[in-house]
Amino acid sequence: MIKPIYIFSGFLESGKTSAIITTLSDTNFNIDTKNLIIALEDGIVSYSEKFQEENNATVIYLNEKLTAKYLQEVSKEYDRIIIEANGSYKLEELLIDIDSPDFQVVEILAFFNTETFKLHLNNLKPFIYDVVKYSDVVVFNRYNKQDKKYLRNNIKAINPNITIIYENQNKEVEKDTPEDIFNLEDDNLTINDTDFGLWYMDSLDNPYKYENKKININVKLLEKIPNYENVGLFGREAMVCCADDISKIGIICLGINLENIKPNTYYNISGTIHLLQDSNQKDRAVLYVDEIKDGILPESELVNFI
Repeated sequence: MIKPIYIFSGFLESGKTSAIITTLSDTNFNIDTKNLIIALEDGIVSYSEKFQEENNATVIYLNEKLTAKYLQEVSKEYDRIIIEANGSYKLEELLIDIDSPDFQVVEILAFFNTETFKLHLNNLKPFIYDVVKYSDVVVFNRYNKQDKKYLRNNIKAINPNITIIYENQNKEVEKDTPEDIFNLEDDNLTINDTDFGLWYMDSLDNPYKYENKKININVKLLEKIPNYENVGLFGREAMVCCADDISKIGIICLGINLENIKPNTYYNISGTIHLLQDSNQKDRAVLYVDEIKDGILPESELVNFI
């Protein structure tokens, strides 16, 4: 049986231990499962004997390199392995060291203390790059209305598809909003590839925000609109729930000579948004095209909505 591994990574005092304790204390996650926690550092927060007993967990503190062979030896009695990684142990090296057909890394979570993130980014950027590049989720804890765009842009520049969570002092979670990402006071908006999904959903829910705004997007032709000349649906494709469930998401563009448009080719389209009513008498944002140029293939063609 292949055993799942969850990796909690980040610098000392970034909140890894507290997150592991919270996770294993959640009965929806931890049901009749024998958990092995391998801590590669000894932080300020500790795993009490009571916690271990109540949550069917055993903790091993390891001050040396973790290997697949060692994991095989110590995990025989356990169903799940949780690794509390040391921020100075490069995540890329850790993944190589524990690589084995007996284990599968299910999820990697990176934790940052928001109050010290800028300092760490300035002085320890290679370590942050390594952590974020291989992680699925980043958690900014101790979040207290810091510059969310600064935090998000630095993370997304490393890993565009990562999920970002902002957790305040009360353990309450905040999500990105369009107001955090787009300057809606600006009449000229450039929609980055990584933000297309977020913008698309907001344009559906709140089309009035974008009336008369000029935008610039990098998209491809998804389909021609029957019975209309020089009108097409341009956008991207999104994985809704699984790899077999791919949907087309985009905006109706008017004023493009579709005879010159190549299939599966990205174009940089600029124009002005106006609202038109659809067949259900609902206002929808459409793009009146001013200019179209060659675009670039996005790093990840499938859109996420984070």
